[in-house]
Amino acid sequence: MYNELYYVWLQAALSVAGTKASRALEVFGSARAVYEAAERETRLAGFFSAVDVERLCQKSISGAQKTLDDCFKQGIEVITPENPRYPVRLREIWNYPAVLYARGEIPDVDSLPTVAVVGTRDASPIGAALAELLSKQLASAGTLVISGGALGIDTAAHAGALSAAGKTIMVAGCGLDIDYPRQNARLKEVIAKNGAVISEFPPGTPPAKVNFPIRNRIISGLSLGVAVMECGKKSGSLITAGLALDQGRDVFALPDPSNAGIYSGTAYLLEDGATPITCALDVLAEYVPGFGHKLNLTGTDTPLLTLLGYRPKYESANQTTENKAEESDKKAKSAARRRINSRNKPEEKRANLSGKNVSCETFFPFPEDLSEMARRIWAGLNVESELDEICEKVKISAGDALCALTELEMEGLVRQTAGTRYKRRE
Repeated sequence: MYNELYYVWLQAALSVAGTKASRALEVFGSARAVYEAAERETRLAGFFSAVDVERLCQKSISGAQKTLDDCFKQGIEVITPENPRYPVRLREIWNYPAVLYARGEIPDVDSLPTVAVVGTRDASPIGAALAELLSKQLASAGTLVISGGALGIDTAAHAGALSAAGKTIMVAGCGLDIDYPRQNARLKEVIAKNGAVISEFPPGTPPAKVNFPIRNRIISGLSLGVAVMECGKKSGSLITAGLALDQGRDVFALPDPSNAGIYSGTAYLLEDGATPITCALDVLAEYVPGFGHKLNLTGTDTPLLTLLGYRPKYESANQTTENKAEESDKKAKSAARRRINSRNKPEEKRANLSGKNVSCETFFPFPEDLSEMARRIWAGLNVESELDEICEKVKISAGDALCALTELEMEGLVRQTAGTRYKRRE
């Protein structure tokens, strides 16, 4: 009905990674138009490689038909950008998915305040408890909670929304027929009945490491804001936060409640200007102007730590958790101001070293355990490059390139900008 066959074919021809599928849809108008285009038309498009053109000229749709048959047998819905159930909010990002596979019923994302709650898989007990409580309060207030279904913070976020009888969306990094993570098999079933489990990966796709950075753009793309609850300085949640900023979304971060140093990633976000989370209202306040008639803010101004009855060990006996939450808020805002006022310091440092034999490694030294593939990517990376350009220059597949780029991102050597463009830190 919505040309599912041709969209599945297009996705298989150009792969999930990269922006060529969405660019092809912008140029040709639809997946069927791409399928019916002659070889000369695809070459004249100007952004397809020779390999892309060869694949697009192979008009066999038997593989796409098999995927559709598998989805029908397994009760998986196939949603294309032509389907009115495809979220407009997601359709507006630079590299939107050509296909969404879904179990359950995707809530009306475009008419709801939606917030992604994400963080580390290795969550501390307090981090998981705060993620669950925040998600519960957000859902109770009328917010749709989105996360990635991983263990740790993601699981706590989904559980919190469900405990408030709210809706939640899990964005998987593998095919929906793959039982991953196995510990969350039951959770996925419950979510499918109270929201949806979705993926852009067709059935049978294993949970490869490279898939998760790819799917993160969907988590942020569906959301109005991303709340990072707990993560380290090399966490994939920082990639999600970066994608959110590129997509024009809000970014929130939880100040360290325990002063244990395990929140270095959220500390970085706060220093860079993220909104600190002390209570659910810190998040909800951003969406009152557009969705105030749908939100119930009662009780959302109580600090999360107070609701948990938590008192950090370093807190003095006469210092309340409310005081501590207020203090954390002030510190985070002060740090953000310092960050803004000191943005020119790296340039000053370079100026002081003028005339000396220095390189980028003077400021961002390579870790000893950086993979050979990551080093090859770095050596061949221009100041800013498209993923496809990187693959062609270094002669590697998109999957291998994304693995290496993710490694470089986590080391702070590159950052992802619009779409699948990557910028080298100089």
